[in-house]
Amino acid sequence: MTFLPIVDRELRVAARRPATYLTRLLFAIAGAGIVSLALLFAAAAQTGASGIGGWLFYFLSLLALGFSAFAGVFLTADCLSEEKREGTLGLLFLTDLKGYDVVLGKLMARSLSAAYGLLAIFPVLAITLTMGGVTAGEFWRITLVFLNTIFFSLAAGMFVSSLSQQDNRATAGAAGLIVFIGGALPLVEFVLNKAGLAVRFALSLPSPLTAWQLAFDAPFRMWGRSFGYSLLLTQALSWLFLILAGVQLSRRWRRGSELISLTGRRSAVASDTALWRRATGRRPLLDRNPVYWLTTRKSQLTWASWVLWAALVVGFAWFSCRDPTIAVAAGQYGWPILLGLLRISVGVYACRLFAEARRAGALELLLCTPLTVEEILRGQWMALRRLFSVPTIALLCAGIMPLIFTFRIDLPNEFPAWIAWIMMGLLPVPKLICDLLAAAWVGMLVGLTAKKSNFAPGLTVLYTVVLPVAAICIPDVIISLPLLLWARDKLYRELRALSSPRYAPVAPLYSQGRPRPTQPPVIPG
Repeated sequence: MTFLPIVDRELRVAARRPATYLTRLLFAIAGAGIVSLALLFAAAAQTGASGIGGWLFYFLSLLALGFSAFAGVFLTADCLSEEKREGTLGLLFLTDLKGYDVVLGKLMARSLSAAYGLLAIFPVLAITLTMGGVTAGEFWRITLVFLNTIFFSLAAGMFVSSLSQQDNRATAGAAGLIVFIGGALPLVEFVLNKAGLAVRFALSLPSPLTAWQLAFDAPFRMWGRSFGYSLLLTQALSWLFLILAGVQLSRRWRRGSELISLTGRRSAVASDTALWRRATGRRPLLDRNPVYWLTTRKSQLTWASWVLWAALVVGFAWFSCRDPTIAVAAGQYGWPILLGLLRISVGVYACRLFAEARRAGALELLLCTPLTVEEILRGQWMALRRLFSVPTIALLCAGIMPLIFTFRIDLPNEFPAWIAWIMMGLLPVPKLICDLLAAAWVGMLVGLTAKKSNFAPGLTVLYTVVLPVAAICIPDVIISLPLLLWARDKLYRELRALSSPRYAPVAPLYSQGRPRPTQPPVIPG
């Protein structure tokens, strides 16, 4: 028997797949386009290429770090859980395959294109070496960080997928695990360090973000050993996730088949008390809007969003009491990151309903009812408001707080300065609203039009988050507003046509003269 047979097969399949080569080309073109735009603006400003080398390297590395960190959420978080839902995982274990064969094979199948795309960025990133401000050591250390980060993200997604069966829970679990290790641990360490309760690098060494920060020359000269420890801990954690995924997969697939039947219903062994109580509590939603009732059936994010974003406001208030300058810095640099996370959450949830309903064939049944297009979209928006109204209000407060703290630190005396400060402080409000509306409308449209429902969340994030961020010289509103209007108009006009493209009439391949009629002619009586 061939060693790792699934890996061997997936490598052969990927070698014949056009997307494997297209991904490398698209990533290289995107990176080269960003570098070209930066050089054009530098030439227009007459600053020279030497002044933007370090800044461009920092920006490109930050984009690549974000792609590497969240690759597992969109690529591997649903690969094993999809096999469980379709009931095909047991067929693999009828052979001599082991758990690690399946895990490594799925990992190779889902991660090859992403790894090639990341490798295509490295030559573009090396262009900044010729501009000055970047050393060869920084380039190679950043390269190691990216490879380590994408392996960690894919392994974390694989581990969560081995424990989950529903795609939305697997995606949310993988994102939560990556954000906890990559972002929450450094944040907790920062808070404890400011409070004098923890030393530096006490909690943040497993985080890829810490390794990225230490990869630059100035931090590396001070904490070079910590950089190596961070890489080793992240690598060890990644292999631990893969080992646990292989062990859990071979143990849990039988248990999952016992609890879930082929019809998708729970067996009598499992307790239905909690499900009955939840269904009874959701019954009034059916009278308000059937689509609203349908979207809240699997939604369990309300309490988590309340706790998470309430903790955000409490943290800002605590920082403001201790040191207003820290609150201002956190608002200026942390607010865009939180906005990006909220945009990702809104877009992913908006596309999930239509993607799942289209995959299961429920969307056609929904359109056969007396519900209108306006009622369907209104139900989706009611669910979005229920889930994300509290996080949006909390993020708005977090965006306005730096204005209040700035008045406490340096209050302007002249009247025109007041107007300028207020306008700058209130600028995040329309930006946040426009970005979230664009993420929601584009997410719904992508959920209807994506060829594969598993790719819908990734495409939504690409259109609503990655492209506006990559266009560094263009404000987000200029990109988000046309996307918002275009997606909204297309959904209202073509929702029924987009929901059933497979039933559209197809012209014959070989036809002479006039094409055949798509409907039988009416026979006169």
